[in-house]
Amino acid sequence: MDLSKNSYFVSVLIPSRNRSDRLVECIDSLYSLASDPLAIEVLIKADNDDPQTINTVQSIAHRFRLPIRVVVSPRGNGYADLHCYINQLCHESSGEWLFILNDDAIMTTQNWDDNLRGYIETAPVWHGCRYV
Repeated sequence: MDLSKNSYFVSVLIPSRNRSDRLVECIDSLYSLASDPLAIEVLIKADNDDPQTINTVQSIAHRFRLPIRVVVSPRGNGYADLHCYINQLCHESSGEWLFILNDDAIMTTQNWDDNLRGYIETAPVWHGCRYV
């Protein structure tokens, strides 16, 4: 995979609103426990009326020079529009794989990205589906 073309192994998609402290813990757990942090991009969906989340994400990305982006859009209908937020993040992602996560969840597995790679390489074929 050629990462110079902004292509990543996995894009982690995280809708977030007004939980910056937990979001920081979530992002930290993803990068600190990954074996190859630069092969992971994190995309955060933030509402345009949530400057704390927007500023926090931009500050982390700049300070630590990590591939983290914030996608800002109108608030919409909250949880009822979750599918729209995920679709927005998918559209912006450049990872080979997509991983949906909550802003209040943390990764607890060391080298979680290697585990994901290993599963992908050994996953059984889903018969009847030509895309797997």
